[in-house]
Amino acid sequence: MRLASESKNLRLLEGGKKIAQRPDDYLDQALYNFLQPAFQKITRLTHQYLARSSEKINESFLVWRLKKMVSSGAVEQQGEMVRTFAKSADEVNPQD
Repeated sequence: MRLASESKNLRLLEGGKKIAQRPDDYLDQALYNFLQPAFQKITRLTHQYLARSSEKINESFLVWRLKKMVSSGAVEQQGEMVRTFAKSADEVNPQD
């Protein structure tokens, strides 16, 4: 019941027993760390993240977050390829 009452889309398994909800932008900084100044395919970026991350997450969620980062101006997209666009990683999630 608690999970249904919260309005967060991302649910992660913590400690193998507990499901915790996180805000949609929870993984943005981690994804940003995998971006490079040169364009790279979105599928390659997501596969690299999934291979190195301890989080088990759906690839479609990562692609959706990358598209949100593109629309916010933090990442540049050209076809099915992305690269860093912001001057610093802090621009992905600026502190209010």
